[in-house]
Amino acid sequence: MTNHPSSDCPCEQARKALLDSSSADPRRCAFGFFASDDFPFGPGAHHWYGSLAALHRALVHDLPFAFLDDEPEEIAELERELMIETEGMTTIEALGTIGAQSLAESLQGVQRLCWVGTFDELRLGSTEWALRMRSEFREQQCLESQATTSPELPLNETELEEFVDFLAHYGT
Repeated sequence: MTNHPSSDCPCEQARKALLDSSSADPRRCAFGFFASDDFPFGPGAHHWYGSLAALHRALVHDLPFAFLDDEPEEIAELERELMIETEGMTTIEALGTIGAQSLAESLQGVQRLCWVGTFDELRLGSTEWALRMRSEFREQQCLESQATTSPELPLNETELEEFVDFLAHYGT
């Protein structure tokens, strides 16, 4: 077996973890976030995790490590800062509101964190990101089928498969 030094690098591990999470099915891994390059119109992706703890780890560890691979001291300092900012945030509601705002500020210049929450929030909720995702999804559906449905309405079961596909490709 060949040993690849780069596969042991925390930065490479973080990139692989983010890549894997961007292809997870949000119906099974319902805790997620959306992040993009910190450039106007930079590429981005939804990332999905099976637990709040896994989501928290990705936000605190994987995001900074994946994009700051040439400055280990800077990464370690940012990771400590993110851990302090999210300490005690034991619910998705806390992490998705207060946590997302402070994380977004700390990650400025690294990644643009746009949303933290659950798949159910995107399907059923009335947050700004949920309404935006449903609106853009339904706008796309309308162009394809001439059907119209308000973004304020929750997704119905017949829309789920296409919505999951829409989220998987959003921002890419």
